[in-house]
Amino acid sequence: MLVFTIQPLISKLALPQFGGSAMVWSTALMVFQGGLLLGYIYAHALSRLRSATAQALIHAATAAVSVLVLPVAFTSFATDLTPSLALSISLIASIGLPYFVVCTTSPLTQRWYFEWSEGRGRDPYLLYSLSNIGSLLALLSYPFLIEPRFDTDAQSTFWSWGYGVLLLVLVAFMVVRRGRQRTRPNVAQGNAEPTSWLQRGRWVMFAFIPSLYLMGVTLHIGIDVAATPFVWIAPLVLYLLSFIFVFAKPTWGTRPGLLTTQACAVIALCIYFFYADLAFLMVLHLAGLFLACMVCHGRLVAERPQARSLTQFYIWMALGGWLGGVAGSLVAPVAFNGNWEYLLAIAAVCLVRPTQKKGSKLMDFLAPTGLAVCLLALIALALRYDWESYLPFGLFAVAAYAFRARPIRFTLAVIPLLIGQQLVENEFLLFRDRSFYGIYEIAPDESGALKQLTHGTTLHGAQIANPEFQILPLAYYNREGPLGQIMAAQRNAGSLNGIGVIGLGVGTIACYALPHTQMTFFEIDPLIATIARTEFTYLNECANDAKVIIGDGRLRLEQAANLRFDVLVVDAFSSDTIPLHLLTMEAMQLYLSRLSPGGMLMFHISNRYVDLSKVLARLAAANNAVAFLQSYEPTERELYRAAAASDWVWIGDDATSKPDGANWVRLKADPSDALWTDRYSNLLDVIAWKEVLWF
Repeated sequence: MLVFTIQPLISKLALPQFGGSAMVWSTALMVFQGGLLLGYIYAHALSRLRSATAQALIHAATAAVSVLVLPVAFTSFATDLTPSLALSISLIASIGLPYFVVCTTSPLTQRWYFEWSEGRGRDPYLLYSLSNIGSLLALLSYPFLIEPRFDTDAQSTFWSWGYGVLLLVLVAFMVVRRGRQRTRPNVAQGNAEPTSWLQRGRWVMFAFIPSLYLMGVTLHIGIDVAATPFVWIAPLVLYLLSFIFVFAKPTWGTRPGLLTTQACAVIALCIYFFYADLAFLMVLHLAGLFLACMVCHGRLVAERPQARSLTQFYIWMALGGWLGGVAGSLVAPVAFNGNWEYLLAIAAVCLVRPTQKKGSKLMDFLAPTGLAVCLLALIALALRYDWESYLPFGLFAVAAYAFRARPIRFTLAVIPLLIGQQLVENEFLLFRDRSFYGIYEIAPDESGALKQLTHGTTLHGAQIANPEFQILPLAYYNREGPLGQIMAAQRNAGSLNGIGVIGLGVGTIACYALPHTQMTFFEIDPLIATIARTEFTYLNECANDAKVIIGDGRLRLEQAANLRFDVLVVDAFSSDTIPLHLLTMEAMQLYLSRLSPGGMLMFHISNRYVDLSKVLARLAAANNAVAFLQSYEPTERELYRAAAASDWVWIGDDATSKPDGANWVRLKADPSDALWTDRYSNLLDVIAWKEVLWF
């Protein structure tokens, strides 16, 4: 449990100093996976020592040194390096050694358990299942029980005490073990059976594929299915459950019924990958993940060595999981312009399915090749003559199902089904590219009059295709909406000398700049800055001299101490990953310090699943400011002009001030609501659970 509670805690502590939640979480995950691998290598090396006393002394010394870095705290190091490298070094220096010791616990105790129970028919691999139960409980308890009730200082103290208890238990365990070893001096003598490099490669492969699948499906459901908070929990829970099941009952992962069900799930994914029913899609993608993990982890456990080689087995298994994380979080964003790693993982799972039926190897290639040619021909005809596109997929899904007993044949039948589905879905796509922070697509709307930038299900901006009207602000930023009202009032008052915006989008807000306005955008993703300049024209036509500062908005705003704004817009809360470090007491104090006299803050909080209004009301009151909310619903005429419903919060520092317009409602802070700070935030308290559960 300590492993899965320290990861979110230390990552949360790093947010205010490194910014960009996506970058922090992904980089931290890489560091933790690497720490797990090193812990397994250490456990393997230590277990090869024949002396129980030597093992105990070395591990006791390592544990004793690790206590010196407690209590848990985060300190930033090497900030002149790239953010990912600097964050990695900081995490290792801050918590690396205690985390390393925790990671060694499971393989070491299982090895020692084997030495105790050798010859009694006890399976030490069962302990791995039990350790994953603890991990699962920690995973579920942190966001729902720990984070809402305790700030990071208290969490750090509790974790440090828990770590101390673990060390005491380990010391007692080693003392008892040493005494037991004296009474049975020949228990663990002998060498482990030789393991071929081919077998090690298979262990790595069976761990790599589900790890990559986990990364791919989490990204897909998070941006294309339902951009809800905590959406990453469900895939990770299912991933851990597969370990629990197959290590408890090794035969579960290779049963014929499970293999047939997994084949059906793959074929259903091929047909309904982009189906309109979101609830059905969520269940389908998650079921596919769980069954894929059961197949791969089932094969992994089926080929596990004798317990004497247990620690070596865990090393190669951890290496496969770490490589899957590297491929999904570092390689894929550079190598692909879309979530192609998900499709590759689906195909890879099909390829490693056990062979259930003998057959011709030549037909393994010829049969699916003929099927693919026919499928692509039917898809081309369906697109040309506007046929129902599901018909060819349904016909060939039946043929693919018949190939399920032969892995190569089944895989080669599934690949064209997956590719064909992507071709149909992306028929009208104008642009797609990918960065570390997301996958961005540009496509026309249904009328063809607009082109829209989306990140999965989240709209980031739109522009009229007709060049004569391209400077009209659309969507959430239309002139009749809350932002347009405020900009018009400031323009009439002669107070638009400086506009700052955290979150660039397609650059729509640039069209509110006057010739003398100093326009400054803060954008964390360099790809968005490129898209705004090359695929849309707002920046080039309305504010060509606008500054676009790349980096986390809070960090870059803090560095820009000389800038002052009449209007500061914070527009970074429209998706599932809420950057909480932009909504704390410390962040609000920074925003207010960057306002000119009489300046105001505008927060764009449109979100289907999260209501941030009461958080902002509490923050405003704590800073002696006032907050007003407008939930804007466009008229039919405004909808025709591409306006979109939106929620905005206005914050000013004068208790007598009020935004212009009749639709602004004063937000009154509830003293019972917790004040969000860099040490405490509670996303659970602001989630619209009905929307999340019935999306």
